[in-house]
Amino acid sequence: MAKVNLQFHGTASEIEAWASAWAADYHLYLVLERFFPQKRYVVIADGAIAEAVQELDGAWDRMWLSREPVPPDPSTFAPLPDGPECLAVTPGCMTEDGLRESSIGVVSTDQDALQTWRKIIKSAKSNLRKGAWVLNPVSGARQRDENHYFTEGALAASRGGVKMLAAAGWNQFALDEDDG
Repeated sequence: MAKVNLQFHGTASEIEAWASAWAADYHLYLVLERFFPQKRYVVIADGAIAEAVQELDGAWDRMWLSREPVPPDPSTFAPLPDGPECLAVTPGCMTEDGLRESSIGVVSTDQDALQTWRKIIKSAKSNLRKGAWVLNPVSGARQRDENHYFTEGALAASRGGVKMLAAAGWNQFALDEDDG
């Protein structure tokens, strides 16, 4: 069993653009999931992510990428634990507090699927910058993270005053400004 995972700061629109390209490049099926106010799934047809997002009232909580066809009735879609193996994409929430980290990941025993998922992670990394200081705003402690990934959109938001927040908790990231 292998785990493939990537955490990064990025905007939902950047992730949506990547997913559309991945679906085309690797012949994947996409499903968007919304948790609240009720759990809903929308199957994305022909890369029409914008339409699927609108069907979920403009926001989504998780995206599933599958190598296997998903049922046309999204209410029967069950990626975990009984459904098809899927790569999960969770966007970081943008709120008045800041932008939370996003993640892409899967746990797999299927070597063919792992090869696809690893290519997708590699593709994502090729579109990311890296390097940041992790800051604890409570204690004032700082720690360097040379391998913290982020998109151009996240950097632009940071430059505009948006705080880059950890996936959970209160830690913040000061993203590197240079390409170094």
